[in-house]
Amino acid sequence: FFFKQKTAYEISLGLVGSEMCIRHRMYRTSGGIIELYIFLPNKLQQVLEKYHILIGKSYLPAFWAMGYHHMRWGGFRSIWDYKRLIRNFNNYDVPVDSITVDIDYMLDYKDFTLDHSRYPGMKEFMKSLKEEEQIYIAPVIDAGVKHERGYKFFDVGEANGLFIQSAYTKRSLVGSVWPGKAVFVDFFHPKAKWFWTLGLNDLLEEFSFNGAMVDMCDISNFCDGECPDTSNNISEISNQDATHDPHEFDNLPYVPGAFPLEHRTISMSGYHYSANEYEEKYFKQFYTHNIFCFHYAKYTFEFFRDVVKERPFVVARSTIPGSGNFASHFQGDNYASWTYLKLSIQGMFAFQLFGVPHVGSELCGFVGNADPELCARWYQLGSLYPFTRSQHVIIVLPHEPWEVGNGEVVKAVQTSMRTKYSILRYYYTRMFEVSIKGGAVVQPAFFEYPQDDIAFNLCEESFMIGKALLVHPALYPKQKIIDGYFPKDLWYDIWDGSRTESKGETINLDAPYDSININIRGGSIVPFQNALGKAINRAVKLLNMPLSIIIALDKDESASGTLFIDDGISPNVTEEDYRYYSLEYRKTDPGASKMDVKLLHGKKPETLPYEQIEFVSVLGTREITQSLITHMNGTVGLCSVQYDKKTLIAKVIPEKTTSIIEVKQFVFLTKQSPLPLI
Repeated sequence: FFFKQKTAYEISLGLVGSEMCIRHRMYRTSGGIIELYIFLPNKLQQVLEKYHILIGKSYLPAFWAMGYHHMRWGGFRSIWDYKRLIRNFNNYDVPVDSITVDIDYMLDYKDFTLDHSRYPGMKEFMKSLKEEEQIYIAPVIDAGVKHERGYKFFDVGEANGLFIQSAYTKRSLVGSVWPGKAVFVDFFHPKAKWFWTLGLNDLLEEFSFNGAMVDMCDISNFCDGECPDTSNNISEISNQDATHDPHEFDNLPYVPGAFPLEHRTISMSGYHYSANEYEEKYFKQFYTHNIFCFHYAKYTFEFFRDVVKERPFVVARSTIPGSGNFASHFQGDNYASWTYLKLSIQGMFAFQLFGVPHVGSELCGFVGNADPELCARWYQLGSLYPFTRSQHVIIVLPHEPWEVGNGEVVKAVQTSMRTKYSILRYYYTRMFEVSIKGGAVVQPAFFEYPQDDIAFNLCEESFMIGKALLVHPALYPKQKIIDGYFPKDLWYDIWDGSRTESKGETINLDAPYDSININIRGGSIVPFQNALGKAINRAVKLLNMPLSIIIALDKDESASGTLFIDDGISPNVTEEDYRYYSLEYRKTDPGASKMDVKLLHGKKPETLPYEQIEFVSVLGTREITQSLITHMNGTVGLCSVQYDKKTLIAKVIPEKTTSIIEVKQFVFLTKQSPLPLI
């Protein structure tokens, strides 16, 4: 079911039995037009794809945005704090891809400004981070515009009527946020995008940035409705002006939740620009409240795409159905506890359903002091979130990896992020596929094994990345052994290739700090770039590394997968800018197999460094004695073969540098092959 509703409502579930089965679902709304959609396809992924087509499919983030982001609220109050932070990342050999710059950079918390007294040389420093350090910057931008005469963006907005209006005063509705008295952009106004672009351009003149976090866009307000310090200016609207009656929503027949609708947000009678009678009646906060952050993120997204000319990266605190088309999401201000560590898996699943797949929870917790064990385990799990970021509040102990414990957290971050880097080509391919047709990037195992009741009941103990990778994280204190449930299938450890033929059973897995339990499902082909044990601290460095391919065979000795290739930064993901391949492995003769490489979509002509094939690993295979490459031009190349009879793993290495665009197929021969050996 999709209950499409813009006004406030709540959902309650009628649960019965010891297994808490859903007997009924009840929707209670405070008003508005009801739209109910019912999806009939049987498979869960089909339901998601249909739903995401309806609401708008998700965007593809920049390649660097799939790496590690770091942030601290109130923790970096000068440029020297940021310089010290970067120096520590380098000195401790800790991977980092992006810094989210919180609102301390602003002058008196005014949007689109920079406090030059505390951040001298900010423009040059931020430019050097991208060009020399390959670290990308994403400033926080708040929803509240400071109410101050002489402040450019208040004056311009006020002169053009660009703020949400008060039904009490017939002037800009005044609330309170970090800058004190604040007003809020009316994103329904035809000049709103121009205004927002003007502000972002001004900020870009202060320092370069490559993404943004749009915050406080719920809309957050430190008082209820309109702030008390504006009450002396309130003049009641006459009954003749009924469309802007400030008391229109005072006595609703039903109010969802435990608090009034205006609790810590702006007045429901606040109204927007309107061009006709319909808009005059319905363009009020009661009907549009949930849409505010949608437009906030959309205009920011379009700024990066159309003005900066780079792939947008926008993190929104508040989302609605369709927000994933423009924004990523973090799961809010969580706590440093084992409970919240485990809950983050549930939250990650939920936002796959909502169509916002690039999502994650704040590593080590936003509030509270995380001990070294909890923090290390959170980095292990969180490195495999689609969106990986650490953020914490200034009043708690620092959560930077080198500040927690005696080195175990630093080690955990190093191995965890380089693990994500190793599978990032696969992860990025899945993000692309979901952006094209909808669906989930990460999912509970029962999505792939819907008849497995145990997988359903244990769905918050593990997760799958796409259809190929099964992850078992450590989720409990002092955990040395993970009881990892494996659905009925063939599984291969991603690091050593060891094979598990599960009948649907629980297997004891070690839980060290320097490794994460990831298994490849039999029948899968996974693009791979091994970053472990290498000084790789930036995701973009993978763009200069060759590619490996892991083939994990099923019982029929077959496997399939896909690979998406682009530059990771171009603003428009069109066929002119990428290539998308299918990889199919199958037996062709009693002693021979082949992997076909087929270009499905895309026209990008030139090759990129990471398209070069370093090696192909075939897991669970009979002894391969020889391998050949058939090129697109008809020529044949030789490969060297290393085979381990104990592990049943063959490593096939092209003798000459070969790019995947040049390959038509790999041929694998065994001693039993009737084909002549070269």
